[in-house]
Amino acid sequence: MTAIVSRLRSSRLSALALCVLAGVLVGALALTALGTRAQTPEERVVEDEHAHEASEEGIIELTEEARKLAGLRSETVRHRTLNEWLKAPGVLHANPDETATVSPAVGGTIERVLVTVGDPVQRGQAVAVLRCAELASAQADVATAAAELKASEEALARKKALAAEGGFASAPYEEARRAHDETRENLRLAEATLTRVQRLAALGAPNQPAAEEAAEDLSDAREAVRTAEAELGAAKEALTTAQRIAQRLANGSGRPAAEARVAQAQTALDTARANTARLRGLLPDGLATEQEVAASKADEAEAQADLEEARQALRIVETPSDEAHLSVKTAERDLASAQTKLTEAQSRLRVCQARHAREATVASEALPAQQQVAEAETGVAVARAAFEQARLAWEREQRLHKGDVRSREALADGEAAVASARARLRAAERLVGVLGQGRQDGNGRVTLVAPVSGKVSARGARVGAMAEPGTPILEIIGARSIWVEAAFYEKDLPRLAPGQAMQVELTALPGKSLETTVYAIDAALDEHTRKAKVRGLLDNPGGKLLPDMLVKVRIRVGTLGSALAVPTEAVQGDGDCQFVFVEEEPGRYRRVEVQVGEHADGLVEIREGIEAGARVVTKGAFLLKSESSEISDTCGH
Repeated sequence: MTAIVSRLRSSRLSALALCVLAGVLVGALALTALGTRAQTPEERVVEDEHAHEASEEGIIELTEEARKLAGLRSETVRHRTLNEWLKAPGVLHANPDETATVSPAVGGTIERVLVTVGDPVQRGQAVAVLRCAELASAQADVATAAAELKASEEALARKKALAAEGGFASAPYEEARRAHDETRENLRLAEATLTRVQRLAALGAPNQPAAEEAAEDLSDAREAVRTAEAELGAAKEALTTAQRIAQRLANGSGRPAAEARVAQAQTALDTARANTARLRGLLPDGLATEQEVAASKADEAEAQADLEEARQALRIVETPSDEAHLSVKTAERDLASAQTKLTEAQSRLRVCQARHAREATVASEALPAQQQVAEAETGVAVARAAFEQARLAWEREQRLHKGDVRSREALADGEAAVASARARLRAAERLVGVLGQGRQDGNGRVTLVAPVSGKVSARGARVGAMAEPGTPILEIIGARSIWVEAAFYEKDLPRLAPGQAMQVELTALPGKSLETTVYAIDAALDEHTRKAKVRGLLDNPGGKLLPDMLVKVRIRVGTLGSALAVPTEAVQGDGDCQFVFVEEEPGRYRRVEVQVGEHADGLVEIREGIEAGARVVTKGAFLLKSESSEISDTCGH
């Protein structure tokens, strides 16, 4: 035990090694205590002498109780099939497929950076905010296009209302309609007269009632004329009122103010543009800075937005004139309708006057009944012919009215204006979407987001600095997976292929292996090292694997066939010496030097030292190594 303590003091081991060896010491002391428990002093003396003699032969003897306490286990050495592995040092690298650079699509001033190096980020998380003058100008264009679209849609709605109410009707259309109504009324009166005359002729009654009825129709016609004249007068008065209102609105006080605002906004925009041009001219001489130019461009964008807002206000001021114009058109249509009614009433009055004169003549002369019937039939025939002519003309004018050129042109112009305004709005919105990368507010600010989840590995942004399009602001390394790379000589490359099993042992975590497969092999050798890189892909869900970590890589390339092998824990080492403990009989163990070969799958190939069938200690061999520290060296040291 004194020799083991001396070795511990003389060696510079890590804290972990010290702890392990302390445990070994405790176990060894327990083995020694158990081996001497319940023995007399004379028996201990005899056993110590026997152990001293045995130590000269490299043999350790333990009681059954000591073996149980130490948990020793032995295994028969036999031939096994071992996998063949190629080994090489390696290093971890960030997966390029999960590494991303955050950069703006449009230039601007960095207002805020929300993360720093080492911070974890999620995909879609906001990481920086920029203010962009070009985006502000595009957003102003969107507002202007939206206002123009709204005004165009309102104008189209008004034109459709005019077309539906016949506001675009032509004079021949109105004349054909009046002629149709007048001839239809004449035909009705002629047919009524013929029916009455035929009934009277059949009864042999005089024609006096027909004259009285004609006088009553004449009186009704005169009353209808007076009513139509009154409506015409009211319509003329309404038209005069609408025209007066429209004129007053056209000359209203709001228009000069709006026009003055437009002029002021245009002047401000011209001034801003001139200032920007002046600063750009001073920039090459160092008399102006990029920040001053950017600020001037921002002022120019704001002035442009003010101008568009003033123009929209002017359009709003002008809008009531259009509504008043619609009222004037309505009043004009009402006047035309009243004029039509008066014309129809006058036509009916003329018809009634002619009929009254005819009936009065017939009644005064007491013409024969057959003659009256013939005249009435002739009147019906003439009235029907006139009505058919008027009906055909009216139907023709109706067809023309439905496809009236002025109406179609007016509607087509309005629809074209709406389509053009909508196209401008969509184009402006697309530009804002491109400049703002889908995340922006209305003040020209762009929010940059993380394209992948991971950790921020580099930051190239400062608050207040100008960022040009494509300038890297942040770099993010994905944490889901990581590359492992190892270089192999060209003689080994024919034995390597994608899909082969790969074991990766971290230098920072000895004894811990990660399993993966060969992902890719470089197609060319390094001209200096004459090696080619072999790459694997490791899952890294916790983000514990970091780029540039050193690792040991093993790739399974085949099997060694049948080889004598023992578990790895059965082989102990002392410097360059490798040995095992052979169980000669229960409780009796001999330390035997061996030559080892390949290590694979928890097994070690034994090339020399023991034969198949021997039993070696597999569990507890390290405790036996500690116990045998004072045994004479079997390795020739």
